[in-house]
Amino acid sequence: MKVMGLILAGGKSSRMGIAKVSLMVNGKSLLAIAVESLDDCDSIIVAMKEYETPPDVSNIQKIGDDVDFSGPRAALYPATKKAIAESCDFLQLNPCDTPLVKKDMFQLLLNAGSDVDCVVPVSGDRMHPLHALVRPLPFLSALNQVEGGIHRVIKSMNHLMVEVDEKMMLNINTPSDLENAISQF
Repeated sequence: MKVMGLILAGGKSSRMGIAKVSLMVNGKSLLAIAVESLDDCDSIIVAMKEYETPPDVSNIQKIGDDVDFSGPRAALYPATKKAIAESCDFLQLNPCDTPLVKKDMFQLLLNAGSDVDCVVPVSGDRMHPLHALVRPLPFLSALNQVEGGIHRVIKSMNHLMVEVDEKMMLNINTPSDLENAISQF
């Protein structure tokens, strides 16, 4: 199975005040941690704005946003089209601001995904669609047909929800979130 990893690193970082890709956790940038967590993928692309790539990350392939869309869709459209063009079986989504997510979670999703178009991690009653493993063609179709957020897109697909540890889904949005992640890393 051919899997492309997509790191979502293009958010505004408005609550943090600086670009999240360069934030450091135990000597590594959030982008480097995200790349490491996807290193079992056949290829990795990074959707990011005009941020400077952190010095601890090299040889990454960047992909620009589709200007016709906003939010995650702006990155998901071109990345999904690229995965289709490269005949990938799956596209593994991974935001750069969840440094406690490890590659064993992505392997868990892949192992569960043989009979569905999408495998999405959940913790408690919370779905994490930006960490989903998706089949590119059905995902692109859902993106084109379903209005609203990515939750709706995922729920419209033939999907499976897989329970994961809530602690690993910590999202870095504020300086206190960063301190919390550093203490758990």
